[in-house]
Amino acid sequence: HMEITLPIHDALPSHHEPVSSHHLVFCQHGLDGNTENWEIFIEKLKLKFGDDVYVHLGIANEEPGLTREGIDVCGERLVGELMKVHQVLFQSRRIKLTLVGHSLGGLILRYAIGLLHQRGKLDSAFDLQAYYSFATPHIGGVRKKESGFFNAVANFVMSKILDRVGQQLLVADKDPNFGNSPILVAMSNPKSSFYQGLAKFPRRVLYSNVVHDLSVPYCTSAIYHINPYTINESDIKTSKRYPHVVESEKRSPSAQEHKDPCVHIQNSDPNMEIDISNSTGEHGAHLKQMLVDLQMLEWERVACYFTEVPGMAHFLILNQPPMLPGEDVVQHFVDNFQL
Repeated sequence: HMEITLPIHDALPSHHEPVSSHHLVFCQHGLDGNTENWEIFIEKLKLKFGDDVYVHLGIANEEPGLTREGIDVCGERLVGELMKVHQVLFQSRRIKLTLVGHSLGGLILRYAIGLLHQRGKLDSAFDLQAYYSFATPHIGGVRKKESGFFNAVANFVMSKILDRVGQQLLVADKDPNFGNSPILVAMSNPKSSFYQGLAKFPRRVLYSNVVHDLSVPYCTSAIYHINPYTINESDIKTSKRYPHVVESEKRSPSAQEHKDPCVHIQNSDPNMEIDISNSTGEHGAHLKQMLVDLQMLEWERVACYFTEVPGMAHFLILNQPPMLPGEDVVQHFVDNFQL
C-alpha cells in the first residue's frame, strides 16, 4: 500500500487544519485527467453550499501515466487518499460522503467502493449520500465492429495505446484476482463487494452524452441497452433552464425492463451501440451480463446533448474547457445535489 502525502493544493488547505463541514464530496478525474477538470464544478458547489460541503479533488492518480496502470491500481491509491483525507481533515469522525467520477474516474470510484466495503469502512466511517458518474464507460469502451472504420480504429487504438487499462476497458483482460474474469465483469457481479458497496448508496446518478462522445457511447455510460435518442434525433427536446440536458421520459427502464432487461435486448437493434450479439461468444456474453446485472440497481439517468463542438461532448459534460458550452450541466448537478 502506498502512503499518500497530501501536497499543497487549492482543494486542500496547506496547513491541514480540520474542516468543519460534515459532507465530503470526493471527485476523481478520468484517463490522463487532472484536478483542473473540476474547475467550474468546484466553483459552483462552493457558491451554492459554501462550507457545508468540502470538495476534495483526487490527486493520487494525477501524475502522467498513473491512470493507465489499471482501474484496480488507481482504486487502491484512491482509497489511500480518501482515508487520509478522512483522517487528517475530518479527524476520522463520521461524515456524509458523495463520490463523483468523470469518465474512467467513475470506474476507479466503483473499484474503490468495493475495497472500502470489503474493509468495513463504508458503513463505519461514512453516511453514504450519492454516487455520480459523468460519461463513464460502465460496460467498457467497446464499440460495435460493424459500425464502421472509426469504431474498428478506436478499439484497436484503445487496446494498444492504453496499456493495461485499455485491455480492462475492452473487457479483454483476464484478472487472476477474479478467477481470470475481466475486472469490469467482476465489478458488475451482484455477489461482489463492488456491486454490494455501490448498492448501499441511496442515489446512483448517471450523466451520459446522447451523441458526439467519441470515447464513451451513450449505452455504456447510461447502462442501457439501446440509445433511445438516436432513433430520431430531431425529436430531442432539451430543458429551457439547462439547454444541454434532455427533457425526456425515455430516461429510465420500465418496470418490465428492470425485471428482465434481456427481453428487450435485440441483437439487430440499430440503436444498440454495444456489440452483445451471440456471435461474439464469451465477450458478447460478458457485455450482456454486465448490462443485465447493473440494470438491476436503480439509477437516475441524465441525458446530455451537445452539438456545438463536434466530438467534444466527453469534456463539455464537465464544462471543460470553461469557455465552451456545458456550464448548465454542472449547474444541473449542483441544483439536484442533496446536502
